[in-house]
Amino acid sequence: SHDHIAMLAQPQVFDAIISTSVDSLHNLFKIFADFQQDCLIKTPMVVLSERIAKVAREYGVQSIIVAKNAKISAVIEAIKIDMMRKTSGK
Repeated sequence: SHDHIAMLAQPQVFDAIISTSVDSLHNLFKIFADFQQDCLIKTPMVVLSERIAKVAREYGVQSIIVAKNAKISAVIEAIKIDMMRKTSGK
């Protein structure tokens, strides 16, 4: 419902977003089209390919993490590496 989407559109609701395809990324921004997309743009986004990363950049996503492959272990590893890089200041 629109109420649930509006609630999710609040800043800091998500720690990260995982986008598995260009279509899922388009759909995500379409769902949030009527609401503030700021949370999508500012939330770190894990994507499964450079092609998806390119589209995320076109939407203005500020923090894009590209996993090595589509396995959940690769997604988790990409998030860990990104978190370590941010905490170390690099």
